[in-house]
This record gives sequence, structure tokens and C-alpha cells, in this order.
Amino acid sequence: MTPFLDYKGIEVSGRIVFGLVRAFGPFKELASQILLAEQVGHKATDGTILVDPKAWYAFGGFQRAFARAGRLLGDSVLHQIGVSVAKCAQWAPNTGDLQAMAVQMDRAYHLNHRKHGRVMWDPATDHIQEGIGHYRCTLRPGGTIEIEATNPHPCSFDKGLILGGMRVLNVMGGIFHEETHPCRKRGHSSCLYVVRVPAASSYRVEECSSGGSAEAVHPRSGGHERGQHHRGGEREEDGVIGRLANEIHA
Repeated sequence: MTPFLDYKGIEVSGRIVFGLVRAFGPFKELASQILLAEQVGHKATDGTILVDPKAWYAFGGFQRAFARAGRLLGDSVLHQIGVSVAKCAQWAPNTGDLQAMAVQMDRAYHLNHRKHGRVMWDPATDHIQEGIGHYRCTLRPGGTIEIEATNPHPCSFDKGLILGGMRVLNVMGGIFHEETHPCRKRGHSSCLYVVRVPAASSYRVEECSSGGSAEAVHPRSGGHERGQHHRGGEREEDGVIGRLANEIHA
């Protein structure tokens, strides 16, 4: 894993930072504490974080915030951050179905980062600058898609990011974290995700508003088999974050 100090000159889009804050729902104060501790964003008069989706923020600080969130709150929250970021990120052009999303994922990743003031993917030349790792896509027979992540993100975040992309496209399918492959959580340099979709899966593009364990995405509800149901007006992920927040402050 690249040391955080080696990301000097690299920045992440405010849309991505906003996605992290959005993942915490009504627990914005907790997201604020995590980001402000790593000098990402600015403090508002009420003490919570101010994030400009059009601004750029230090990538190293954002990665340290990921690490802090993982230590404090665990994989389930990193996963939810990934889902939220997918809904707020700028995707590459012509990302109208799941295969296109997977193929274009590395371009979109670099489109949301810049190095020394230049966006890291140039659509005019298709040139990608090095420095933050990659997503590599392989299309297999029968509609199976393999996505290898060699970036510094937590593996739970990337699984959530793929799930979030499927929700944006309203695609039904399952995501597997390939346990026989090396994993970044175990100190390796990459993780492999396998996405399987039924042949009759449908697609619908939405606009963003500012283990071997599997998760199944259902196109009508936008939920998955582990449940993203609303109970009494509360998102399930808010309940998870709320319980963890109470444990931290107990």
C-alpha cells in the first residue's frame, strides 16, 4: 500500500467527499469529526463540515479519513460510504449499462481525481495519469463481470461502490468478493469482485443529486438481500451508524 505522504499533489473531487458525508445521513457530526481531523473540508459555524462539490481536497487526507472511519466504525460503514459515493461521483460518458460502467470504472475513478491541478483522465486523448491505482475489468461468458481493484481504498468501500453503481443503473444482480484472490484487507495490493446478472436484467440511468459473501440488487426497490428497508422513516444504514456512534460516545 502506498504511504499517504506519497500522494502529494493528488486531490479528490468534492463530489466524492460529499458522498462520504451523505452516507452518514443525520449523523453528519460524526462524518465531520472524521474528515476535519484529517484537515479535509472546512468547519462551519455550527461545528459541522462544509464541503464544496466543485472543489478539490487532498487525496492523502481523504485516505486517512477512510482509515479513521474503518478503525472507529468498521467495514459496514465503509461499505455504505461506497454506495453513497457511487450516487454522487461523476461517471464517464456513455455509462448507460452495467458492462459500460465496469469498463469505464477506471476512467471515472481518475475523472474524479486530479494531479498537480490536472484531472487524471483526459477524455480527448484517453490518457490516464498514474498515481492512485486502478480498476481493471474483465468480461466473462454468460454476463459475469470481474473487477479487480488495485487502488488504496478499503475493500469494503469498493464493494459498496460497485453496489451503488448497480443501484444507480437499476440493475439486478449479485456481487461477490472473491475470497480465493488476494485481499487488501489482508495486506495484499488488490481485491477481486465478481458481478453476476440475470440475462433479462433491466437498466435505467439516474442523475446524482448533490468472504465470498454476496449481495443481490433488486431493480424495483433498489434494495439488496441484506436489507436497505426504511423503518419508521429511518434508513437501515442510519440505524447502523447511529448504534456505532452511540457505542463510541458511551
